[in-house]
Parts: sequence; structure tokens; C-alpha cells
Amino acid sequence: ARSARLTPLLRGGGQQRGLRAGTQDVPGAAALATALELAERERAAESVRVGGLRDRLVEGIRARVPAAELLGDPDHRLPGTAHLLFPGAVGESLLFLLDVAGVSASTGSACQAGVAEPSHVVMAMGRSEADARSVLRFSLGRTSTDADVDAVLAVIGEAYARASGARAAERS
Repeated sequence: ARSARLTPLLRGGGQQRGLRAGTQDVPGAAALATALELAERERAAESVRVGGLRDRLVEGIRARVPAAELLGDPDHRLPGTAHLLFPGAVGESLLFLLDVAGVSASTGSACQAGVAEPSHVVMAMGRSEADARSVLRFSLGRTSTDADVDAVLAVIGEAYARASGARAAERS
């Protein structure tokens, strides 16, 4: 309820105008500053490396699943994400089959996790509800490797075939 009164567990001292208790985390702030400097120094090279992995992933998926369609601008995109439409497949089934094979992916954005609704973003792109239920997002980052891409490519064809069968069974 909006009328609930919250009672603070700790009260700030005079130096914090009564708003915050405790001492500033100076070592934590210094560590964050160093981490940000390192990340910025390596950002350009890391973007190229991760973007190369993403491109190899997309090309490999499309070679194994010719019906798969890359969503979004093919050139102007973030290096660490690939959002693909797998026509005729149940996205949740495809996600499950990949998970069992040790591959992590998502059917939508983090803010939609656990929501069984079709992707509102895909529908806003003018796609059907069926299409919006047939998408996966692969995310890559600093720890991603060629072996990770190879792992996806080793299982995506069979997983798609099985998930497409799930959609056909759903229609029957």
C-alpha cells in the first residue's frame, strides 16, 4: 500500500544529515574507478572480438537453420547480442532443448523473464504473434569464446527440428 510507513533499520549521523548510516566505501569506489578505466581502455578491441563471435554465431545458425531470420539492423547493432526468429518453432521448446544441451539463451529481454507473453518488441516490428513466440536472443560478452559459439552450432539444427515438431503437434 502507498500509505505504508517504513522504519529505517539504520539512521544516519550528523555528517550524513541523518540520511545514511556508516562510512563511505572508499576502497570500493577506488576499485570501481579502476575497473571502469580498464573496461574503457579495452572497449574498442573487445567490441570487435565479441562482434566477430556474434557474426560467426549468426552465420553458423543460418547455415544450419536456413529459415532462421536475424532481427534488427544487420550492420548497426550491439556486438554482444543476436536476436533471431526461428519460424515454426515454439521458442520455449527451443529454449528448453538448448538448455538441456548446455546452451544458455533467452526468449526475450531480462525485463520479460518469466513472462509467457509473446515479445511485444517483435510484434511492434510488425511481426505476427506466432513469430513473436518463435524468437531467441543469444548474448555474448567478455567471457564468451569460440568454443561457446561452437557449442551452440553443434546443437541448434537438431533443437530447431524438434522445436518445429512441437509447433506442428501444437497445431494438430
